[in-house]
Amino acid sequence: MRTKRPRKPLPPPEQRPWLLLVEAAIQIGCSPATIRRLRRGEIDGVPRLPAVQVGKRKWVVLKDSLERWQHENEQASAA
Repeated sequence: MRTKRPRKPLPPPEQRPWLLLVEAAIQIGCSPATIRRLRRGEIDGVPRLPAVQVGKRKWVVLKDSLERWQHENEQASAA
């Protein structure tokens, strides 16, 4: 039987250059399901949210990428 290795706790979001998808959803004010659809590019008229896969199932969004993506979408919707 394999023993489980203890996991290190994540540093607080303000100390990381990236966000979990759930944290990114909170930041832009949408549901976690919507943020996953944005990552996959499934919402018509909205560019795909840039995300990075970490491991098999974890996805993270770089804070700089999220800010740039938000700014570009605000510019496009204002035009």
